[in-house]
Amino acid sequence: MLLVTRGIEARSDEAVFTSFLQHFIAAGIIAEEHRPVVELAKAGKTAELAARSEAVLTLAESVRLLYESMDNSLRFPAEKPATPATSQAAVVLPLRDYRGVACPMNFVKVKLDLAKMKAGEQIKVLLDDGQPIENVPRSVAGEGHLVRDQKREGEHWSVVIEKR
Repeated sequence: MLLVTRGIEARSDEAVFTSFLQHFIAAGIIAEEHRPVVELAKAGKTAELAARSEAVLTLAESVRLLYESMDNSLRFPAEKPATPATSQAAVVLPLRDYRGVACPMNFVKVKLDLAKMKAGEQIKVLLDDGQPIENVPRSVAGEGHLVRDQKREGEHWSVVIEKR
């Protein structure tokens, strides 16, 4: 259920656990101490998981508490918006206007933009309603990037993406 907050539709158990490791444990949202249990689950080692039932229950409780702490924008308390280290001034993000660009070309264009960026940099993208706003944020999250903000602005959508 937490992967949905990242726009991830894992199609296998291995993909679920791989995505969970990347988007929650490696990102520091779920404690690193839970990695061994998730790795065992990813490897399908059910007998070893059964032997570590206490650790499995602790992970389940951590996931439950995290889910309950989620705000209306699908963010968790452990996630802090990126802030410039040298200045408190408002950051102006690079803007790409992909209104009127059909799917999947809008995602291709965003992917090309992200390829030119460094990890931690952000970009603001304007997208149309319908398939563009449904598909682009989910696709970039599926590639491991973070959708920092997504809001309607009149007849279009504004999406802020952070390269990971």
